[in-house]
Amino acid sequence: MSEIKLYIHFWIVAVREFFKNFPLYKNSFFILIILGFLSSIPWRALGFGEGSIPEILVALTVAILSLVVMVNVILIEKSVILNRPRERLLYAAPTFLIYTIYASLIIVAGPFIVFAFTQSIVVAIIPALFSGLAVAMVPVASVCIDNDNVNYFKLSWRMFLKKTTLVACVAIISVLTELVVFLLDFISSWQLKLVSSLVYSFIDAFLIVVLTIVMIKVFYQLKIAIKDPS
Repeated sequence: MSEIKLYIHFWIVAVREFFKNFPLYKNSFFILIILGFLSSIPWRALGFGEGSIPEILVALTVAILSLVVMVNVILIEKSVILNRPRERLLYAAPTFLIYTIYASLIIVAGPFIVFAFTQSIVVAIIPALFSGLAVAMVPVASVCIDNDNVNYFKLSWRMFLKKTTLVACVAIISVLTELVVFLLDFISSWQLKLVSSLVYSFIDAFLIVVLTIVMIKVFYQLKIAIKDPS
């Protein structure tokens, strides 16, 4: 089976699991919807200026809690795959957040360094794409690997080299789903933007849960592919 077909297969399986095991995912799903509603608050229509403190604080809170919800879905999927009780979110969430920050810094650092030498935005994009794929599995590995002695960055790098297309599918589809939220900002009417954002919150919550399930399935598939014993 090709890597693209395998990714599509994981998507089909993940959607089925979401509906079949909805009681497992319902809390995460509904919390994501609420977070989507919070993101839809029309701050400017309420009289707040561009980049106001309330808007920034809510945006940060939503971003952090969204990652926490993702960790919860990861732990659910991990417990199902390994057939053991779900681990505590209190320990896994901070670890995931920390390694997400580490990975993000690596992704951002490359383009800055390249741009400083080349002064070309186009050329600077290349290391961002490359490093983004290379560290794509780092946050997931920090939660799914129980051995603290494992170097998650080396592990992610090996996975990227072994199944580049499969890792690229995970990254590209994740970015495309976020692009829809970005496009909503171009709606000029705040009323229409509010309605569109509220409606999309349901779709976005579904996509985040399913994409997370797919990501974990891909991770364990990659773990087998590189014959990692951890």
